[in-house]
Formats: sequence, structure tokens, C-alpha cells
Amino acid sequence: MATRQGKVQGSSTNHNRMAKAIFAAAESMGITNRELLEELTDQRFEG
Repeated sequence: MATRQGKVQGSSTNHNRMAKAIFAAAESMGITNRELLEELTDQRFEG
């Protein structure tokens, strides 16, 4: 059971790292619309 929890936590960590990278890249391009960024981030993880 510890292995399953480790995978879930690892997945969450990867999601957070990727979301931070997306937000940082958008910020560097001058995109400040948080709602749009959250929508794009969610789309990235759905598909």
C-alpha cells in the first residue's frame, strides 16, 4: 500500500512542477490572466 501512496504523491509532485513551469513560462511572455493559465494547465493534464 505504501507504493500506491508513493505513486499518487509522485504524480501530484509532477503535476505541481509542471504547473509551476507553465505559469513561469506564461509570466515570462507577459501573460497575467490567471483564469486562462489555470484553464490551460488543467487542459494539459486532462489530455
